[in-house]
Amino acid sequence: MGLLEQRRPVVFAGENHMITLFGPNLDTAIASISCWRCNYSDHGEGYTLALWYDSTAMGSLGMPETALFTDNAPMSRIVMSRFNQYFEGYERRGLADLTPVMARFNQQFGGKRFHRILCASATWTIELEWKDVLDVALEVFDNDSGPERYDVSAVICPCREGTIRVNGVAMSERIRAAGNGVSSSAFLAFSETWVAQKS
Repeated sequence: MGLLEQRRPVVFAGENHMITLFGPNLDTAIASISCWRCNYSDHGEGYTLALWYDSTAMGSLGMPETALFTDNAPMSRIVMSRFNQYFEGYERRGLADLTPVMARFNQQFGGKRFHRILCASATWTIELEWKDVLDVALEVFDNDSGPERYDVSAVICPCREGTIRVNGVAMSERIRAAGNGVSSSAFLAFSETWVAQKS
């Protein structure tokens, strides 16, 4: 077995799980989380979680409409400024300039049945849960959503259910699944790797 290819520099390696919730007609996103678990970066390991919601559509959660949590602030700044701020729904929310709230994180694994993450700060507790993995596939992207280009690969696992709870209260909005029964606005992304493309 021979080496097929090497690519450098690796900017991030880890996970990036997401849940996006929609209103009654499933046409407008009104809340979303992007939770990163970093296994490798130049700024160390750890977690960072970006959350936004529309208080007009769903009422106030008693927290800012855009919030950022982490246990490693330098790593979080890199992830938010270079990647997450360019994601659909996260644009123009100031992620690169937000000061993250320090928090503790814990994950619980249940194979294809469930995956849970707990983020707990001094003020807020955010509980995330994905249920029933529908598919598993390695996906490879040429990512040019921001000013820098990256080769991105990840094992994407769309799920049948996704739930966000803030201080024990579940958001009542729903995820959206595509017509093919596989895609979902609640998905797990394992082995996610961002490699900067050379100019």
